[in-house]
Amino acid sequence: MKNRKPFIDKKTGNFRKVGTFGVPVALFNALFHRKTAYELFRYLGNAISRFFVPQFAVKFKMRKIPVVHVDHELDYKVPFCPLRIRIYLNFLNLWISPLSFILRRVGAKKAIPYCARMIKMVDECYLWAYEMYRFRMTTTNRPMLKVPRKVAGNFHMIRTWDPHYMCVPSLHIAIVVLTYSYFRTVFKEIGLTEEEQKAYNEELYKNAVEIAETVLYVKQHSVNCIPAAVYMMRCSSSEFFSEEDAQIFINDLFARPDLDFEENVSDFDGEKIREHIRLLYAHFCQEGEKVKRGELSAEGCEYALGKKDTLIGDFDWSMPLRKWILTYKAYNPEN
Repeated sequence: MKNRKPFIDKKTGNFRKVGTFGVPVALFNALFHRKTAYELFRYLGNAISRFFVPQFAVKFKMRKIPVVHVDHELDYKVPFCPLRIRIYLNFLNLWISPLSFILRRVGAKKAIPYCARMIKMVDECYLWAYEMYRFRMTTTNRPMLKVPRKVAGNFHMIRTWDPHYMCVPSLHIAIVVLTYSYFRTVFKEIGLTEEEQKAYNEELYKNAVEIAETVLYVKQHSVNCIPAAVYMMRCSSSEFFSEEDAQIFINDLFARPDLDFEENVSDFDGEKIREHIRLLYAHFCQEGEKVKRGELSAEGCEYALGKKDTLIGDFDWSMPLRKWILTYKAYNPEN
């Protein structure tokens, strides 16, 4: 039953958190509406065929795609914090729970088109990122350190089902950026009050930043993976994600400690990390402009696996990443 009134948490008197609406409502509606069912099954198919299968095919030497390390010295300034793994894994709930929320808040008739578009855009994130993955797979040194028993199962799942060959660009970063920027528009268009919009936008943005930081805290990515993903989303989602948004997002990474955890990046190292992300992001954007003007040649970074289909806009957006990966020298702490 649809509810056109704000959801209030009876205990706090504040708006109920978007994250508490969970996955089942969205999944049920997605399966039983033609528009969303189509996008959902296409997304699942592409996630399997463009993310999981290629990695295992390379791992078991059934497919030949070079795997390149993208470690950076600054990665080692971020302490390993295994207890943050549950925040890292919350990225699915981050983008699915708002679907459940709007379905209950305004009803399926009004919400389904927005849900279908979100699922489609998440699917496209996998397709866009695969433009890079099929050229070079990328990885980092993922330490197999002992973790607390209460999160051991989470790490076992990741280490079993993620061969860790698709780091640049980071899909985690891409999807959290897409989530908070897209639903900022959706909340306005479906007619939420300004107070609701403010509360829900702040919640999604805060969670997006926290999840983005965990990709380094749980050693699933490098600092290099973040600017690549932000650049990709600027190319693909400029309707929702502006240049100002990109700069604000980068500037908020590791800007303040999370007092719920003992392990935090120092203020000094946090600024070093942000500066590196800013510079590499700016480099990708500048090179992207050269591609648009026809000033950057694909010579030396052509695709080896068949004809290239540009999926974003009318230019080869991934060329700056391909050029960069061919010359990048990964940091090795033992050298």
